Amino acid sequence: MKKETTNAAITNDNDCYSLAGAVYTIYSDKDCKSSVTTLTTDSKGNTDTVELHVGTYYVKESKAPKGFQLDLGVYTIKVTAGETATLKVSDTPKVTTTLLDLFKIDMETGKATPQGAATLEGAEFVWKYYDGYYTSDNLPSKPTRTWVTQTKAEKGTDGTIHYITCLTDSYKVSGDSFYSQNGTNCLPLGTITVEESKAPNGYLLDGAYMQANGSKEQIRGVYVAQITENGELAVLSGSNTYSISDKAIHGGVKIQKRDLETKDTKPQGSATFKDTVFSIVTLNSNPVLVDGKSYTNSEAVKTIYADTNGVAATDADTLPFGHYKIVESEAPTGYLKDGAVAHEFDIVNDGEIVDLTAEETSIYNQIKRGDIEGVKIGNGTHKRLAGIPFQITSKTTGESHVVVTDKNGQFSTAAA
Repeated sequence: MKKETTNAAITNDNDCYSLAGAVYTIYSDKDCKSSVTTLTTDSKGNTDTVELHVGTYYVKESKAPKGFQLDLGVYTIKVTAGETATLKVSDTPKVTTTLLDLFKIDMETGKATPQGAATLEGAEFVWKYYDGYYTSDNLPSKPTRTWVTQTKAEKGTDGTIHYITCLTDSYKVSGDSFYSQNGTNCLPLGTITVEESKAPNGYLLDGAYMQANGSKEQIRGVYVAQITENGELAVLSGSNTYSISDKAIHGGVKIQKRDLETKDTKPQGSATFKDTVFSIVTLNSNPVLVDGKSYTNSEAVKTIYADTNGVAATDADTLPFGHYKIVESEAPTGYLKDGAVAHEFDIVNDGEIVDLTAEETSIYNQIKRGDIEGVKIGNGTHKRLAGIPFQITSKTTGESHVVVTDKNGQFSTAAA
């Protein structure tokens, strides 16, 4: 007998498969009840030669070799005098067509909805297959095959969007050809690993973890699974569906309050910049999670207050990746809201505070002003005196104006 594999691309040079040890029983009846002898294959799939009486015999595999499915066929062979009859047979390797499906989700919300201006599409994963059984502690330096896939947006039967990747051509970015059997992608017996290599835009690779549905275990770094024999099947260890959680990039913002007239960071007179109230508004189409609460487009996500120097700031991890604006919602004491123009900004780098304290990005306010009016009269005469100059000086700012009484003896700072 001469035995072969039906899928050499899977079994050749793979120690999880062997042609040795297949046992074929030879029967004298086609019901395969009266056995005559057995033949056992060597590592090349060949058997010894046995002598039989001339006649018709029936051959059936009674034990499959390592890694192969048992051949259930019954083969008929005629033995003639003086000749050696050779029977060619083949076995199908055990593989699994149950592949890993990876679903990308936001770590903070636990949902398949990206935050702010981020996306869950485009995350990349490196898959490695090894033709042997290994653990994370003894993986070979060079895998047998390598693939890179990316997450893509797909709509489920319920209409919701999921971001998914797996070992099929529609998700493949680069790498070797996939294993296949009977026109279907598969994984041979051996070891498969997968690790996220590139986070999607707006997310961090550091801290990412895998989690099987219904499990609390968080798997970080390289995930290792084996494809082993289980009866007539090849079985993938662990779950075949995992969520991959990434943390969104977070940053903050810092704003400066300035006087509209002086452009200075110091207030005029007895006015103050302290406790100016600023609101940060999300301008993102996707929700953002700030301080544990979800906000949608055009909602104020955070309120901050200026210190004595007119500076207000968030922490460096307050705002998720996205587009925002900061507006003055309440003017400080002594100032009007006139001149307080909102500024838009973007959170793009993790841990970075966007600095809006420069003159061109500060928020300005008009100081509140009033006027003094009066009449100059002669002592004891009550006669109104014209042309009398007065110098009016602010005790707090030192600002000074000279006014002169008109023909009616009246004066006013309104014209100064």
